[in-house]
Amino acid sequence: WPVCRWAQPAMQAVFDSLGQASVHPDEIDRIEIDTFHESLRLASPHPRSGDEAQYSICWPVAAAVFAVHEGRHFGAWDVSEAALARRDIHALSNRISLKEDQAFNAVFPAKRQSRVTIILTSGERLQATTLDTKGDPETPASYDEMVEKFQRFLAETPHQDKAARLQAACLSAAQKSAQRPTIADIIYSMS
Repeated sequence: WPVCRWAQPAMQAVFDSLGQASVHPDEIDRIEIDTFHESLRLASPHPRSGDEAQYSICWPVAAAVFAVHEGRHFGAWDVSEAALARRDIHALSNRISLKEDQAFNAVFPAKRQSRVTIILTSGERLQATTLDTKGDPETPASYDEMVEKFQRFLAETPHQDKAARLQAACLSAAQKSAQRPTIADIIYSMS
């Protein structure tokens, strides 16, 4: 996800929690995030720019709830100016609280862990804990997941029309051990 690595365990916990039930954002009374000390620095619930949104924990968690509800992947749009204009995401972000967890502190920086509890207006609680975020060495993304992520993120850029060629160029470059061009080299060579 296009946000600070420290926010990603909480986001994964949101996706894991909401995978258990169909929840409308209006049914959420509040969200509690237990996390490590350093990620508390990301507590900005109302970012004013895309950069601030990427370095928040409350904003991407709230936006992730809406992404799930709307049946889409969380992506660059969720930290864009258009997303930041959504009052419904701001309202949910306002209902998120953060708490430091000593067990999560004890394993940082080797691991970045979080627990998210979503409390519904009915009183029901949905909870998930992320000990190893997808993409960590302990839980690596598969080749197919990496290709799908590449295609999804590229579709949100001005280079969408070059996606297939860029993917082929990246795969070709990866197979040539002597030559390792950067992604920028590949993109600019296709102009």
